[in-house]
Amino acid sequence: MFATHCRLSKSFHCKQLISEIILTLCTECWETIMSRPPNIISRTVVEACEIIKVSDTLRCLRLHLSFTLVPTRGRGQRLCLLCPKCGRRAFKLYRPLWLRAFACRSCHNLSYTSVQKHDARLDQLLKVPDREILRLLDQDKNMTWKLLAIRAAYIRLGLIRKY
Repeated sequence: MFATHCRLSKSFHCKQLISEIILTLCTECWETIMSRPPNIISRTVVEACEIIKVSDTLRCLRLHLSFTLVPTRGRGQRLCLLCPKCGRRAFKLYRPLWLRAFACRSCHNLSYTSVQKHDARLDQLLKVPDREILRLLDQDKNMTWKLLAIRAAYIRLGLIRKY
């Protein structure tokens, strides 16, 4: 419905239509975001954690962390840590400041700051025509893409900056 209207009207009207759709969807989207568990909304950054490396052998032993040997491309072997929670091999383990246990990045749901700032999907949406953003807002059932479409529309309207 919205996409058809947009095709028939001028670009200025498309922008007005996008802003109207965004205002109606924002409440619905915000309620969906707030109903999710907190770890899905945002991830803790690695830079805000204490990090222990496999090279800190004495400290790892004091903390009773397990080691394993990983074969290298040649004939040698390399030492790595085992995550206490999942058993995954890692060269670094992390401890967020509010927790006591060290674990791998995936167990603590950690990511790097640069990953959180840049989203390639948003870049893709900023390159598509307005009608495609309207289609996502109007028809797409996937809430992640709806939220990205809203953000892309806000950026296009000049209401927010990209980063």
